[in-house]
Amino acid sequence: MPSAEVVGRSWMTLRRENLDPEVQRAIDLALQQGEVWHTDFDAVRKDGAHARMSLSVWGLRDASGVVTNLLSMSEDITARYRAEQALHQLTLELEQRIAKRTAELERANRALERSSRMKDEFLATMSHELRTPLTGILGGADALLEDVYGPLNLRQVRTIQLIHRSGNHLLDVINSILDLSKLEAGGMEINIQRVNVTDLCISSMQLVSEQAAALNHTLSYTCSPEHLMIEADPKRLKQILVNLLNNAVKFTPKDGRIQLAVHADAACEQVIFEVTDNGVGIAEDDQRRLFQPFVQLDSGLNRTYSGTGLGLALVRRLAEMHGGGVGIDSSQGEGSCFRVTLPWRADDYKPIGGPDTVSHPDSTGSLSLSGILSHPPQILLAEDGLATIHSGGNA
Repeated sequence: MPSAEVVGRSWMTLRRENLDPEVQRAIDLALQQGEVWHTDFDAVRKDGAHARMSLSVWGLRDASGVVTNLLSMSEDITARYRAEQALHQLTLELEQRIAKRTAELERANRALERSSRMKDEFLATMSHELRTPLTGILGGADALLEDVYGPLNLRQVRTIQLIHRSGNHLLDVINSILDLSKLEAGGMEINIQRVNVTDLCISSMQLVSEQAAALNHTLSYTCSPEHLMIEADPKRLKQILVNLLNNAVKFTPKDGRIQLAVHADAACEQVIFEVTDNGVGIAEDDQRRLFQPFVQLDSGLNRTYSGTGLGLALVRRLAEMHGGGVGIDSSQGEGSCFRVTLPWRADDYKPIGGPDTVSHPDSTGSLSLSGILSHPPQILLAEDGLATIHSGGNA
């Protein structure tokens, strides 16, 4: 109603119902204590519309402190009240949606956990189921090449060699996929030991020497200090180096130069492994994508170089698991230098044994006798499956 109709009149004018005795007592008590009494209530306007009112009442006292008059102030808070109600309703709906979404996420997380467990079980099964028949294939091919079942003619030898190379390539692919899956699932652990860097590097180079010889590549190795020791997982560090060396051999044209250089930086507390080649090189724009899984820079159907695109992704993840990293310097057409840095302390530079215990390749590319004797004995575990037994020949 217009202000002229309410100013100077009792606030009861705004109420259509009788005053609740409890409200009257609350007002009296507030006035006696010299406080302001406040309430919000629903009212009906003169036009019949419902409104929300805010009311404050306080007493006016004379000089002796006796309440002589009541002063009341009313405010139409309908718009604010409705906004608050809408906000409250929105809050309730939001809480319900959050609770629903949280429950959905919890169910999704439980499903992911189950899926992860099933994936781990599947990988464990596949690791066995894929490697076992391949062991039989490779073992059988080795036995045939060694004339265990009798002599072969040249055509048969070439066919068996092709089977052997293809089997090894398939085994490398399987191992890379399984290793990357384990890394992504957090299921791979590293076994840190004291490692003789030169022993491990020479052993890694030995694994690629045959491919390098086929392309007439020159392999070289340097290490500073000479008898460097490092804390690392020897199996995984060798995997890093072999991946990088394989790439260098593969992407370097015939008569190329490939170098593995290692040096310790005491100031930065790092050991740096560098694999350098004078191969095809990598464009700067492509270098950012190199260490992503399944990335092939030459991804055409008829690409020149084979591979799964997993090797460098594994290198990066394995280096990071050691607390290190990997980088590259390369120019297209001029070659590449892949650099792996691992943590190292100067205290680790404590030679074990002398130069005679370091394995070096001899003129034929095989390990010297002293190098063989410097490695601890190894135990071969073979499954008693039919394929494994047959691949062992008549021995």
